[in-house]
Amino acid sequence: MAFNTLYHQTLVYGDFIPLESEEYVIAYMRQDDQQTILCIQNLQNKETHFPLSSKAQVLLSNDQVNIQNQQLKLSPYQATILLIE
Repeated sequence: MAFNTLYHQTLVYGDFIPLESEEYVIAYMRQDDQQTILCIQNLQNKETHFPLSSKAQVLLSNDQVNIQNQQLKLSPYQATILLIE
């Protein structure tokens, strides 16, 4: 499981930074000296968007990831984990 090895330190021990988001969307970062990981969950049955301030690499998602004009489009009930570059 390469995912656990590469990001374990950040996900387990990194600083937890809650982010402002609209109702029914949970967004937070896990950050350490090496990397920043953004976790976003859409907990509603409608599509929504989340602004991204920098480029990101998809680590894991339960649906297709669509990023346009620094906006992450979230499908209903989509959860996505991104590595911020």
